[in-house]
Amino acid sequence: MLALYASGISSPVIDGLSIIVLSARVAQSLIHVCHVQTNVFASARFTFFSVQLLSFLALIIMIVRHAALT
Repeated sequence: MLALYASGISSPVIDGLSIIVLSARVAQSLIHVCHVQTNVFASARFTFFSVQLLSFLALIIMIVRHAALT
């Protein structure tokens, strides 16, 4: 997130991806804390973790593309 701030990039897509990352992190943490860990809950946690990774990857690509164009 610091790289986004430092690069000065701002768009609705970035805002949306940031909200997705935060929401997935909260969901992953709540599942971890609130439930007995079975395979189903572990899979749900991994799904939310994967959403975070994919969203961060999209943000990284956007930052790199912006840096390459400037």
